[in-house]
Amino acid sequence: MMLNAAPWLQMRKRQQRVLYAINGFKRGGAEKGLATLLEHGFMSEENFRVFAFIRGDPVLRQRIGRLVGEDRIAEISSGDRLTLSAVLRGAIAFLRLIRSFRPNVVILSLKQMNIVGRAVLCLFPSIHCIGFEHNARLEKGRLAWLYEFLLKLLSFRVNEIWADSSATLEKSQRYYIWPRKRSQTVIPLFVCPERCEEKKDYKISGEFRIVTTGRLIPRKRHSLIVEALFRLVKSGVNASLTVIGDGPSEKDIKKLVAERGLETRVNFLGYVENWWKDISSYDAFVHTSEQEGFCIAVAEAMMTGLPVVTTPVGGITDYSANRLNCLHADVSACSLEEALRELHGNESLRQRLGTTAASNMRLRYSALATRNEILSLSRRLAQ
Repeated sequence: MMLNAAPWLQMRKRQQRVLYAINGFKRGGAEKGLATLLEHGFMSEENFRVFAFIRGDPVLRQRIGRLVGEDRIAEISSGDRLTLSAVLRGAIAFLRLIRSFRPNVVILSLKQMNIVGRAVLCLFPSIHCIGFEHNARLEKGRLAWLYEFLLKLLSFRVNEIWADSSATLEKSQRYYIWPRKRSQTVIPLFVCPERCEEKKDYKISGEFRIVTTGRLIPRKRHSLIVEALFRLVKSGVNASLTVIGDGPSEKDIKKLVAERGLETRVNFLGYVENWWKDISSYDAFVHTSEQEGFCIAVAEAMMTGLPVVTTPVGGITDYSANRLNCLHADVSACSLEEALRELHGNESLRQRLGTTAASNMRLRYSALATRNEILSLSRRLAQ
């Protein structure tokens, strides 16, 4: 007669309890990055939960809810703006969740969540704390100096650092002033879809159609693109601009467009999910941010073969090379105009930059390669 194995031999390995804490579910790279991680198997076999100060974008929130499970998400406010009240109430709720859930690992994403999370975790020294960096510099504002002070002060509580690009990882070191041996990992939160239309025709049929996409906020400097367009049109180039995205700077950008007399040449589409699916409508993509993390917008443009003009900042330098797969421009309307003018007048350059970019991105950020990296990371955390 065969005897059954001892019950303890039949038990599954003990699940790790992992808590991922983030400001909210807005449409930024960090928030979309969480969805990308989950869609590719991140922590799929562990007891995984998500904590957020605010709900943010309902579509992204619903997408993450389907991936994690609605009962595994805790959010403090149903609004879409991160307020001081939500942060203070969130700090108390986060402390209670730590006590009840008792996680082995806590991942803190974005600056405000890093400050609150690190402070609370000072009470729980045995929990492994991971600081996830998405931007090497703080947004300009009245409290920027305070955020920087607190991030540096509480940096001793971080056991491990993740970053969305090598540039972000390198420049974020300034926030970690306490000497401590920490493992460091780069996790690009971007995947080229298996089915993605690539640009085939690089001829310009009449109008030179330029597109830009991203949050309409000061550091993206959309005003430079408008000024560059004004210079092009004034010199005789038949050009237009499509602005995809929304944000607090929209009113100021529209005001500048009106002052330059470009109302018939600039089209505001608002936020468009998967904007790159209509890639044949455009001839060039331009990006003028003064700081970035990985920058999904530029990566999406390059993966489709759209010729790109961009400022070489942050993680963009990880996958772009001047005159090889894009054109790098200085932070000035004059530099942008010169780069766009060169693209406008040179079809072979447009085609070479576009096809090289698409090939590079598909090789480097394929779904298979990304999934393998994420599963490897999950296995390491599960240990």
